[in-house]
Amino acid sequence: MMIDELPVDERITAIIKERGITHLYPPQKDALPHVLSGKNVVMSVPTAAGKSLVAYIAILQAALEHKKSMYIVPLRALAQEKYEDLLPFRDIGITVGISTGDLDKRGDYLGKYDIVVCTSEKADSLLRHGSDWLHDVSIVVADEIHLVNDASRGPTMEVNLARFMLMQQVQVIALSATIQNAEEVARWLDAELIQSTWRPVPLKEGVLFGRKLSFLDGTSRELQNSRLEGLLEDVLDDGGQALVFVNTRRASQAAAEQLEEITASRLDPGEREQLHELSERMVHDETNIVSRKLSRCMERGIAFHHAGLSTLQRRSVETGFKQGLIKCIVATPT
Repeated sequence: MMIDELPVDERITAIIKERGITHLYPPQKDALPHVLSGKNVVMSVPTAAGKSLVAYIAILQAALEHKKSMYIVPLRALAQEKYEDLLPFRDIGITVGISTGDLDKRGDYLGKYDIVVCTSEKADSLLRHGSDWLHDVSIVVADEIHLVNDASRGPTMEVNLARFMLMQQVQVIALSATIQNAEEVARWLDAELIQSTWRPVPLKEGVLFGRKLSFLDGTSRELQNSRLEGLLEDVLDDGGQALVFVNTRRASQAAAEQLEEITASRLDPGEREQLHELSERMVHDETNIVSRKLSRCMERGIAFHHAGLSTLQRRSVETGFKQGLIKCIVATPT
C-alpha cells in the first residue's frame, strides 16, 4: 500500500515521503485502518517494522483535527528521539512539546501543545497534579508496553493507562517489539491486536564457538578468528553495520577502542571527511573528556553509546550510524 493512499491529510504524507517512505510495511497496513478509526490497538511487531510511524500518523492527523495527544515512553533519551521525529511537522502548524523532568510541577504550560512527548514518570506526575488540559487528550501512545511487566517501571505505566482509560474519549495505542502476553494486554485495553513476525531485514540468530558461527536455521560459516574482532570483520565485509552490547559504560568505551582499527580500515576518504566534520561539531559544542574520546572513536568509524552521554553526543552517534558512516556502536543495554 502506498503512503498516498492513506485517508489522512496530504500535508502529513508529503513530509513522510520527504523522509524516503513511500510504501507501508505489512504490519502498518494491518494496523492503520483500526488506528485511524479510533480503536484501541496493541501492536506487537519486531523492531524496525514501523510501529512508531503508525502512532505518528494517528496523532498527527488528530492534531490537524484539533485533538490533543500524549506520546509516553520509558526513557528520557527515547522521549528526545520521538520529539525530534515529530518536530518537522511544525511546518504544517502542529505544535510538539516535551517534558521529562520537574515531577513536582503541574505542567499547565504543556496544554498549549497539540502533541506532548513525556516519560511515564512525568505522565504520572501530570495525572496526580490534575492538569486541566489532560481532559482534552484524545490519543495516548504507550511505547514499550511490555515494560508493564517490569518490577520498577511497570506499576507506573499500568496506573497511567488505567487512569486514561477512565476518560471515555481516550484512544490507546500500545507498541512493543518484545511483549510476551500481547493477547492479555489487548484484552485489558479492549484493543485490536496487530501481531506479526515480519521484519524489513531478516534476523539470523546464532552462536560463535571457536571460529565456527552456527545459525539456528542450520547454516554456518567459518570466521578468520574466534574473537569479537572476527565477527565484526565478517559483518562489515558483508556490507553491514554492527551493534555490540556490553554490561558497563567502561566496557563500552574499552571495546570501541579495541575494535577501532577494524572499522577505520574500511572507511573511504569521503566517509572519513564526513565523520571528521560530525565529530568536530560535537566537540566544538561540548568539550569534555567523554566528547574527546568519543570524537576520536567516531573519526575511526566506531562509537560507544551509554546513559552517560549527553543529548548532543547521543544524537551525533545516532546520526552517524543512520547515515552509514559509523560502522559499529558498542552500547550498554540501557
